[in-house]
Amino acid sequence: MPLPDFLVIGHVTLDLTEEGAVPGGTAFYSSLTAARLGRRVALLTRGAPPQARESLATLAQVVDIPSSVTTTFENCYADGVRTQVIHSVAPPIEVSHLPDEWRGCPVALLAPVFDEMDSTLAACFPKALLGVSPQGWLRRSGPSGIVEPKAWSDAETLGRAEVLVLSEMDLPEKRVPPNWLTDDRVVILTQGPRGALMHHGDRWFRIPPYPAKEVDLTGAGDVFAAAYLVRYSETGDPLTAGMFASCAASFKVENKGSKGVPTRDQITHRMDQFQELKVTPCENPSSPYHQSL
Repeated sequence: MPLPDFLVIGHVTLDLTEEGAVPGGTAFYSSLTAARLGRRVALLTRGAPPQARESLATLAQVVDIPSSVTTTFENCYADGVRTQVIHSVAPPIEVSHLPDEWRGCPVALLAPVFDEMDSTLAACFPKALLGVSPQGWLRRSGPSGIVEPKAWSDAETLGRAEVLVLSEMDLPEKRVPPNWLTDDRVVILTQGPRGALMHHGDRWFRIPPYPAKEVDLTGAGDVFAAAYLVRYSETGDPLTAGMFASCAASFKVENKGSKGVPTRDQITHRMDQFQELKVTPCENPSSPYHQSL
């Protein structure tokens, strides 16, 4: 079997919605996105829910470590703001769970959802384009299980990450730690219907959103992250990758669940329709984005 060329690590979750329980989590949406974009995707997860089996069967390889518990969230949206309640958390994913042959994947994405991952996994991919969605390291459980932000500082993971993608809502005190912003790392803050901000080199850029009729925001940032890594690995151009990822996320917003994960042809067609949209430098690159969002 050919070596996977895109690896995702993280818990596939069960999300409790008004329509019932559905699979979710960054690992779920990002792995499906990379697969729809033509990558041979490997997924390392633990305690994935039965509801995810059909979708995960489309991936090249899946290692699902057995667990009697599935990481389960309840998501509520009001005016575009999500409130989450954590009901249960599956056991951690450890370095020993990683198949040796997967260490050679050219692109890897660490995608924790609730501090379930051994951070030393970052050192397992010295030759890969390493993306990190640190959302799960920026969360803790507050009163009644309500998910709250917390600070995260992991020099090992940060030092190896070439791309960081997260929502501005995940940041404690709405502040980007200055040590995240280095010249050799891309940091992207997704902002829902406002698009995204990207720090590259010593500058901030604005990635515009594509027009979309909002139906379901869940997973849009995860689709963005995977699409960005796919295109960035192909072009080496952070601006091109940003537009591609923004367009990909617009499809997820318009559909519920995994139905919103787009194909490359869909993305290309929509980008052709809105060629006037461009990544632009922020007027003041040293603006308060790294101080107060």
